[in-house]
Amino acid sequence: MAVLVIATAIIGNTELPQSWVMNTALPLGRCTDPVISGSERAQPPYMSPNDNAMIAEGVGSGTVGQTCSFNPGGVPVPQMPQIYHDLYLLAASQSVYNGRWMENCDSCSNKNERWFADCEHHTQTYDQAWTGNHMCGQGCGQCFLINGVQGSAIFMINEIADTNCCGQNGQGINFHLDDDHSMQVRDWDGLSKDIQFKRVPCPVDGPISVGVVQNYGFGVAVFFTVFNHRIGVATMHARGSGPGANTTWLPLTRTWQNQFHWESYGCATCVPWQDT
Repeated sequence: MAVLVIATAIIGNTELPQSWVMNTALPLGRCTDPVISGSERAQPPYMSPNDNAMIAEGVGSGTVGQTCSFNPGGVPVPQMPQIYHDLYLLAASQSVYNGRWMENCDSCSNKNERWFADCEHHTQTYDQAWTGNHMCGQGCGQCFLINGVQGSAIFMINEIADTNCCGQNGQGINFHLDDDHSMQVRDWDGLSKDIQFKRVPCPVDGPISVGVVQNYGFGVAVFFTVFNHRIGVATMHARGSGPGANTTWLPLTRTWQNQFHWESYGCATCVPWQDT
């Protein structure tokens, strides 16, 4: 199946897939619960009422990893918006990063084991891939306005902060703010519930872009990542082009590393509807 994609824009037939429904009620702008006055420096384990998981937790950290596939090999993709290149970046707790509640495995040697399995892209059904309801990595590239005692700034999710890291990563909502800019918002880099945030559209310039991040076997396995999007990307669909191609829109599965997969070589674990 030939997929027409270039690095700077999507081109070709722009007809939407059948039954495509535009979401006009995007859940932007919902704030986390207010910080409790006097508890801004209290560290875990949190005492009531500061143990409310909907009070956001912050910490200063390095966030220039490669989990979201925006900087393969450590080199940022040039199409990413300026706030990305300026390192206004976040590592988000697993549930925020994946866009849905992720269950821990407290009895496992690795507490992340259960959600790792839940995010396996080969196990996604056609309906899940079509709607994006059960795919992981949806927080990648989304922006958040973060407020703290020092001020406010917009940051973008670039990394995951999983359960074994620190704080309430597996229980609530946690952001690691990049050390280059965390002090614009907070007055220390320690772990505490001293921020409040809401999801906002990203300040981007130029077109949304799709890049081929990996390509195997002359197109039988192609992995895509979306760059420079203003709001979150839930799904990706593709169809063939050219004489004799299958022109039916088909959904791509998504890994928690924010790569949409097209795998049509009939491997034992490949999703069956892409074997065409």
